[in-house]
Amino acid sequence: MTRMRSLCCVLGALCSLTVAASAADLAAPADPGGWFGSLSGGYAMTLNEDWQVFSDDLGSDYAPAGIDDGFLGRAVLGYRWSAWDVAGAVQYADFSRGDASDYINASGTLRAHMWALDAQAGYNTMLGNADLRTAFGLRYAAWNNDVEAYGNHINHDFRGIGPMVEVDMSKPMSDRFSLETGLSAAVLFGKTKTNASPGWFCNDCSTQNATVLNLEGNLGLGFNLVSARAVLGWQAQWWDNVNVAITDASGYGDNEGDSGHFFTGPYLEVRF
Repeated sequence: MTRMRSLCCVLGALCSLTVAASAADLAAPADPGGWFGSLSGGYAMTLNEDWQVFSDDLGSDYAPAGIDDGFLGRAVLGYRWSAWDVAGAVQYADFSRGDASDYINASGTLRAHMWALDAQAGYNTMLGNADLRTAFGLRYAAWNNDVEAYGNHINHDFRGIGPMVEVDMSKPMSDRFSLETGLSAAVLFGKTKTNASPGWFCNDCSTQNATVLNLEGNLGLGFNLVSARAVLGWQAQWWDNVNVAITDASGYGDNEGDSGHFFTGPYLEVRF
């Protein structure tokens, strides 16, 4: 958890520095106008294990675990006029079932998938010879965390919405290549609902309020194609409080705390 908080602080500082630097040397960009968009996909390696399962009074003896690696895809479509634009984005991630959180002869495993939707208004400027886009809007996200224990399933489903900000910069390095960077942050307000397989008691299953901090960053090398630009790079995302910390696998649903997902990996993007 300390590592996660450190990452949040670093990304927050980078975002602040980017905005401060841009304010010092902004210029009006040429107005290309019209439609724009992108498609991207990548591999997501998970780096944290903040969740565990317990049964009855054995919670403290169960090993922490988490989701396994997965894949991530994103699509963006927008329309620009003058320096302003509007855009929508959809993102999907699917993660495999991770190692077991176990004790003696009982265990539980976790997998997850996520949807996120953005509605943005963007403003385009120049920072030196670099294109800079700053966008504000709303982000909606849905996480389904599926716990398998004793051959049954318990689901912790988060749904939330809140404000987001995004900064993207493209700096030419030559006639063909460019440096591509991006940072985004969102605070989502929602609820995490627990439900279980038919036949489980789930007497204490409940819906709890959740405030989620979502931070994302990417760095890549862009190269021009005939009528588009491809970007090969590395990305990282942190989603705080989108799952419970301890799942009650006794069948009653008396869960404890909050946990999140941190993942990183390579991506390929095509912009048009």
